[in-house]
Amino acid sequence: MTDFVLTGPRGDNALGFLAALGALVTLEDAKIPAGLRWDAATPVLRVESGPGSPDALVSLLHHQLRREPSATAGVIAQARKEMEEAKRALKKKAEEIKSRRLSMKHAQLARKVELEPLKAALTEKEQIYRQALLTGAVDPAVKLGKNLTVSNQDFLTHVKVACQSTPPNRRWLDLVAALGVPDPLRPEQRMQATPWALVSGSGHQDFLGSVASLMVQCGPEHIHQALFGPWLPKDELHSLRLDADDDRRYALRDADPSGEKPKTIWGANRLAFEALRLFPALPGRGGMLVRGWRSNNHDWQHGCVVRWPLWSPTLSSCVVGALLSLPDLWFQSRGAGQRLSALGIHRVMESKRIRVGDGANVKYNLTPPSPVWVSAGTVL
Repeated sequence: MTDFVLTGPRGDNALGFLAALGALVTLEDAKIPAGLRWDAATPVLRVESGPGSPDALVSLLHHQLRREPSATAGVIAQARKEMEEAKRALKKKAEEIKSRRLSMKHAQLARKVELEPLKAALTEKEQIYRQALLTGAVDPAVKLGKNLTVSNQDFLTHVKVACQSTPPNRRWLDLVAALGVPDPLRPEQRMQATPWALVSGSGHQDFLGSVASLMVQCGPEHIHQALFGPWLPKDELHSLRLDADDDRRYALRDADPSGEKPKTIWGANRLAFEALRLFPALPGRGGMLVRGWRSNNHDWQHGCVVRWPLWSPTLSSCVVGALLSLPDLWFQSRGAGQRLSALGIHRVMESKRIRVGDGANVKYNLTPPSPVWVSAGTVL
């Protein structure tokens, strides 16, 4: 049995918390008995058998997380390019018809004659792109495309394919459950994405696209930095914007952040994605429910809140998932703090998802986390 003190991530940072959880679930994927606890905000990963040194731990995790480049990457890229061109052609034609200021009758005729063929062409290109992804994605979990912006119908199809996988791929199923929920009654509308998906194509930042790139490009050195530090962002691109430092509003900085190239920690983002399976989404009254999150009037874009506990006992991911579901994290009944302390939880952290910017420049961040509850005698 070996206890690894992870000197890179911290539990009072959402990215650090998820990175530590990602290391835990990835070890369990490799059939290595493991558990996680927090000494204050420092994660300690206990490995019952297997890797006995930091280098061995990093090597094992990298082996589990590494994906080979897709042999059909060029085909996928070309299919996506043609699909995007078809979208632009349809949008341009729709705007051109609108600019003619036609009567209602003639406008309907123009849309039928000129738009319908373009819509059919777009549908065909979308199907070709989806098929290319299904057969050539680097990992089943990123087969949806670059972002969680597909239609309810497309996401529902993806869910069905995952459920019918043979043999059942539990990791894929759990990640699919964490991506969001489809509404079968509104097949053409956009799926409801998990609030963890802070990027969706704006500013050339993609959620699943970044994950797919990290699966191929993230090396042992990136995993080592994520776990053992130094926790200093130095990698360009492929950020999932989960780090508190990604909250780059003017009021928080002494200079205009737009001129700076944002940097991140690849290994932490790669591990964090694996941890999302502990935050499943499910249909609920009025929309979506997500483990660990609360929405503001079912608005999952702005103002929703995530809370997570830090605990002292060494726990498996199954037990961690149960802790993340505790109603007492939201302190809606008397004695919540006492019950949390009895379970070994010593603090509860909170962060909000916020919107920054407008229009095409809109971005979403997580605010710097703060403790909403700390047990008596806990050292901050």
